[in-house]
Amino acid sequence: MTDEARAIERVAKGDDRAFEELATLYQRALYTHAYRMLANDAQAEDAVQDAFLLAYRGRHTFRGGSFKAWLFRILTNRCLDLLRESKRRGTVPLDPAPAHQDEPRADPVDVGPSVEELASSSELLRHVEEALEHVPLEQRVAVLLRDVQGFDYEEIARITTSELGTVKSRIHRGRLAVRDHLIARGWRPGNPRQPRLVGEE
Repeated sequence: MTDEARAIERVAKGDDRAFEELATLYQRALYTHAYRMLANDAQAEDAVQDAFLLAYRGRHTFRGGSFKAWLFRILTNRCLDLLRESKRRGTVPLDPAPAHQDEPRADPVDVGPSVEELASSSELLRHVEEALEHVPLEQRVAVLLRDVQGFDYEEIARITTSELGTVKSRIHRGRLAVRDHLIARGWRPGNPRQPRLVGEE
């Protein structure tokens, strides 16, 4: 059994020190996720701290399984709350997808390349991150959880409290949206010698 697995067992038994160890272990990944959801450094830091506080207060409700997924569920919900608050103040557009886009569908034959596959260079990574900001929020969350954090579809469904088919549909649509944004900027899939993106010198 790994140290992480032992710490998770200790958390399930109410060990506060084990909780702190695991929180520290996942802190950077949590911040990255929050920042890519909120696009604001200060808000991302606040969201992570809020998530840790909420998780600590509710630590006795953790029933085993993936502690990381449990933390990400708390953080994702906190980020969504902050975005909704900003939306009400008129400072951040949530740009939600139309309801029919999130309905469970038959599994797509090809869910499209992951954002990591699209970001084949540091230059393209910057544009992929920019493209993600234009992806509807629920699709963006699903893509980030899958392609950046590496959660499987079932874990994402639990984190976002969504149907499995809905998760797959969001990831599929989100990846296509990122790809289409890159193509609009001059990127061409499968071309080893990528042209400069539109607007670059």
